[in-house]
Amino acid sequence: ALYGFIAVSGLKMVQKVDLEQNKNLFVASVILIAGIGGLTLNFGKVTITAVACALILGIIVNLVLSGKKDEE
Repeated sequence: ALYGFIAVSGLKMVQKVDLEQNKNLFVASVILIAGIGGLTLNFGKVTITAVACALILGIIVNLVLSGKKDEE
């Protein structure tokens, strides 16, 4: 029940995001792929979990794509 509650809370937050914009859609897809795919990174004894990798990748992709202006 706890994981279901967390998932539904996350979906409610995504509803407020305009996924018609390619930037937002790409950022959300990168986060989902990294999180659901189970991407982990190991640096010696330190392991970065899938959720942490998804968070870090989401932030980086958002920052990189925010530097480019949308042409309309």
